[in-house]
Amino acid sequence: MGNNESNPVRNLDKRTARREYKSDFVGAINNYRYHHVNDNNNSNDNGNDNNIINNNNDVHVYVRKRPIFNHEKENGEFDVITANNKNSIVIHDCKMHRFILLRLTLTLTLTLLTLLTLLTLLTLLTLTLTLTLTLLTLIVITIITIITIITIIIIIIIRTIYKIISIIKIILIY
Repeated sequence: MGNNESNPVRNLDKRTARREYKSDFVGAINNYRYHHVNDNNNSNDNGNDNNIINNNNDVHVYVRKRPIFNHEKENGEFDVITANNKNSIVIHDCKMHRFILLRLTLTLTLTLLTLLTLLTLLTLLTLTLTLTLTLLTLIVITIITIITIITIIIIIIIRTIYKIISIIKIILIY
């Protein structure tokens, strides 16, 4: 509203939220199925359902759960109906609850902290490389200076030897 430029509120429709947060929803549905689905679901069925109570006052609802089509899977859809047993089904309503938003917020915060840590490490690595290059440059300059000093000393020694030889020649001539 007043500060919508700095902190925009993004409302998602149910399908977009379900697709965008698919991994969270699928994880929660799989967790539910792991803990709640009856193992009798896969029992051998010969068409006779002994679990139905034949009472004239009962209301019977028959449901056929169709498979998800490939084009739906390609669009990011996933199965939201769980058949617990022959007498009950659960339709998972993939809404964003506070705990999911809190978890997403924590995940984003941890991701940002990880990125900041990586940036800090990269900065430290850059500084270390810069210092290493500076140190290597100083070592090369020192080696060049030492070679120059050794060259000057050799030149002085050669001149001195030449002068000594000249003096010896003069002494020998006279």
